[in-house]
Amino acid sequence: MDLKASLLPFKKGRYIPQTIWALLWQFAFFIIACLAYIFDEDSVTSNLQETYLPPFVSNAHVLGTDHLGRDVLSSLLLSCKTAWWLTFPPLLLANILGVSLGAAAATLGNHHLKCTIASLVRWFLFSFLVWYSWELQRQQLLSPLLSAEFSNYSFLLSLLVSWVLSYVLYKILLLLPLFRKKSTIPVDSCFQKISDLWSTLPKLLLIVLLSVFAAPSLASMVVWISLSYWVYPGRLTRTALLSLRQEPYIEAAIALGTPPLPLFRRHLWPTLKGSLLVNFCFTASGLLGVGATLSFLGIGLPSAVPSWGKMLSVARLSLEAWWLFAFPAVFLLLSVLSLQVIGSRLSFKRRD
Repeated sequence: MDLKASLLPFKKGRYIPQTIWALLWQFAFFIIACLAYIFDEDSVTSNLQETYLPPFVSNAHVLGTDHLGRDVLSSLLLSCKTAWWLTFPPLLLANILGVSLGAAAATLGNHHLKCTIASLVRWFLFSFLVWYSWELQRQQLLSPLLSAEFSNYSFLLSLLVSWVLSYVLYKILLLLPLFRKKSTIPVDSCFQKISDLWSTLPKLLLIVLLSVFAAPSLASMVVWISLSYWVYPGRLTRTALLSLRQEPYIEAAIALGTPPLPLFRRHLWPTLKGSLLVNFCFTASGLLGVGATLSFLGIGLPSAVPSWGKMLSVARLSLEAWWLFAFPAVFLLLSVLSLQVIGSRLSFKRRD
């Protein structure tokens, strides 16, 4: 008897219901995160006359209140929005960044990208001016220098000024023979060295280090998480593209002049999508824990933004108020386990 056929009923009875429940939980998670935008945030305001209400006692506070009288149910639902924004959008951006960098490293290699020294100086100066303008904008030092009608567009004006200054410097440097020389940029070697360095740092420590460069906000955390999780998609894309370039049909397609985008869509993407999707699910489950840990420690998010980690940190103030720990822990645990189940199911289907 075929061993695979004999185990098929067991696998169906064990895995399929779990996958359905996991998908239903993730769908409910997404709906709650969307509905949180129209949810009344006044329900999480403090009310010192109703502190530490246990659950299922008050109709106004079904899941009880915390030490400041804030509704636990409202905090849970609003925290779903925070957890969703700290998980799925940054991972999507990280995959796009990683696939783009990996494809560029495999395509350009170490000898195909050449540019003048003036161009390198120009883009370095432009990047520095943009970063400096961003810091001035963050510290609210740029808007007072402009009139009232231009203060709302201060960052856009700084981008324009940065581009003009870098372009003028580029034209001046082109007058010098030294800066007109073209140099070869080893894109593939730079990609491998940066990815090796990036992968040696723990993700939690890397996000903490990057969060120093901006004020606490949800948008900045999305950027820092995206910059921390691009390594695996980049390496996977580079390896797959290098192996596919040796196939005869890829060489024939390149010789016939097929554009890079159709080549990627027809040949590279079918090879990548399974591994990227499985990695997306497992990484998202871990990132939920990372986001909760950061908010538990008070890193990266403003104090006014609710999160499951902050709710767990509040639970330390009173061990008798079990509901302050139980409900956010259950939401976090179910979200992590559901993503693990979906990732395991996708990995199991790929092995079949």
